[in-house]
Amino acid sequence: MNKTFRTLIMLAAAVGMVACGGKKTGTEAPAMVEEERATLVSTAEAVVMEVPQTEVYSSTVEAYAINNIAPQTPGRIQSIKVDVGSFVGKGQVLATMDAAQLDQTRLKLVNDSTELSRLKSLYEEGGVSKSDYDAVEMAYKVSRRSYNNLAENTYLRSPISGVVTARNYDRGDLYAGQPIFVVQQITPVKLKVGVSESDYTKVKVGNLVEITVDALPGQTFTGKINKIYKETGYMISLDRLMNA
Repeated sequence: MNKTFRTLIMLAAAVGMVACGGKKTGTEAPAMVEEERATLVSTAEAVVMEVPQTEVYSSTVEAYAINNIAPQTPGRIQSIKVDVGSFVGKGQVLATMDAAQLDQTRLKLVNDSTELSRLKSLYEEGGVSKSDYDAVEMAYKVSRRSYNNLAENTYLRSPISGVVTARNYDRGDLYAGQPIFVVQQITPVKLKVGVSESDYTKVKVGNLVEITVDALPGQTFTGKINKIYKETGYMISLDRLMNA
């Protein structure tokens, strides 16, 4: 600890000098010393460190993915297997459509497969030309493609794991454009955050953020920024929301 003393010498008369024509008066004034106490301070070593920059923004929570479940062409709904609020897995059948056209396509596929097998044996023995064999093989491939497409649009499956948030038809209704189901993936969720222009350059993909939800007071979640884009204002898309 450093102590600083300042001595003030105030001379009322010169000590050791003669006053009034060089004569000593004998009443020389002694030197006056005034001492001032220093203020005690503490010191610290200067270091370079990052200063966290924290801002608070409001956001909207959205499902990570939303799928509208509907067949490719209009048709009669044969069965409904789930309802609003049902949790479904990826690939689970949600509804079936009338299968009359699918049955017809299945019969044609079986016939084309049988004909292809028959001509393949003859072609290998030289009984038919390559052009005839190729034509039958092409017909079989077309039938198989048509059958797979009809099967996909007859047995409606969920492409994601999530929850059914809308059902617009009942069993026996004729599908006519509006999705039969809406399925939303809610694990994880996605947040869209509007960021001010002054802070936009400070945000980077991969940054971690902390999130609080009014509906869950006292809980803090963490998320990772996976996309930054500019459409209507400055927005940030967050995924991988998890409980901190």
